[in-house]
Amino acid sequence: MLFGDGVGYSALFATHPPLVDRIRRLDPQFDPRQYVDIAKRWSAPVDVLALDAELAQAPVAGLSSGAPAAPGRVLPTRTSEQSVSPAQVAGQVGNPAVDDYRTADRIHREIPKILRDAARSQTSAMETVFALLIDTDTAIAARQLSLIANHAGAAAMAGTEDLLAAVATLHPMSRLPLAAMAFPAIRRFPRQNLQQFVAVLERLIHADGKTGLFEYCLAKLIGAQVTDALDPPRSSTIGKRKLVDCETAVVHLFSVLAHFGHDDEVGAKRAFNVGIDAVYRQTSHRYALPSDWVGALDRALPELNGLDSTGKELLIEAMVSAIATDNQVVVAEAELLRVICAALHCPLPPLLSVA
Repeated sequence: MLFGDGVGYSALFATHPPLVDRIRRLDPQFDPRQYVDIAKRWSAPVDVLALDAELAQAPVAGLSSGAPAAPGRVLPTRTSEQSVSPAQVAGQVGNPAVDDYRTADRIHREIPKILRDAARSQTSAMETVFALLIDTDTAIAARQLSLIANHAGAAAMAGTEDLLAAVATLHPMSRLPLAAMAFPAIRRFPRQNLQQFVAVLERLIHADGKTGLFEYCLAKLIGAQVTDALDPPRSSTIGKRKLVDCETAVVHLFSVLAHFGHDDEVGAKRAFNVGIDAVYRQTSHRYALPSDWVGALDRALPELNGLDSTGKELLIEAMVSAIATDNQVVVAEAELLRVICAALHCPLPPLLSVA
């Protein structure tokens, strides 16, 4: 991507170190001349669920449709770790490689048939997404199911309940691809139904402030996709905001990301500092989870989605650095990063390969 001073970005960050210097702190091998082709790709409007749909449906060398998965090839466990490079992850945005297709094929085959069938049927696609968002806490789940019954009907609630047992068995890497399977059927509904669907998603998000970050981001992602389908011209607008103009949103994002990505306060603070330092080297911000993190992200994600391509790439690299302060990520963290990136219209293929 064109990060060089010749395009005038340094002047936009006069109170911070030059942008190229900050990127090189993440990737010492960074060369701005390598990114001319990436600039074109990052500047194009993106259908963020299309990547997972493409990965799931594309033929993979050596595998025929319906063929059993290769023996010995399994999805990584929830605690599996893998080394990551911030610049390498950013380079994967909308740019899957052959191994990504193989991983996606395995993920696709691991999804229970009942869920694959439900996602592809217009009579149950919405319920499939609802089921992905139901909390594991029984009290919160009961409240969410009641919301579905009140605003989408008793049949929708029953259909959602029927899928919960299968959803509970899903590998973390299967949730976003399942949502991608459902969206083609969902977008065929009339405008009124789609608007109602988005309204239900919003109610599910806000059913309780303890909603998980992954579920929250997934719901926001699906809602944004429906909005894009209803208003294509708006979705094709390229962001023009600069990171320097979104400091509060960035701080809230990294605070929430650090909190949910680490089990202890010390680790969360370290991750926050790494991420913020990668974006704003000279800052007085300190780690503190917003008391209303849902509301904070409600405001932050749309603002950050309006960043220009340069800002989004640097933000993604900084998020990778924050999550992987030891240069390792586990499955749950990798998939959380994928959903956040997708909510910013920067689709990533699965980050962890099959074993």
